[in-house]
Amino acid sequence: MIDWSTLGDWIGRACWWLCPLYDRMLSHVMTADKIFADDTGVPVLDPGRCKTKTGRFWCYAIDDLHCAAIRAFVRLKCRGGRMSLDRKIAGLYRKA
Repeated sequence: MIDWSTLGDWIGRACWWLCPLYDRMLSHVMTADKIFADDTGVPVLDPGRCKTKTGRFWCYAIDDLHCAAIRAFVRLKCRGGRMSLDRKIAGLYRKA
């Protein structure tokens, strides 16, 4: 049986290698003419309180007839952070 800490370390290392792919996918989605967006509340551990709070996963998706459907997920602490994310995305992924 694999120890949980070993498994977590492996997943963390795999995620590091996948970051450039994620950035490319998010960039591609954010430059599309039509973007579909949805948020989902998920329970996340609130350190120090030994309780859970609601975090937000935003799914940004395109579904064009000329290419495969692409979805990029973005984690935010709350819905209030959505505006700052939108400003960040507008600056980073603006169409040329």
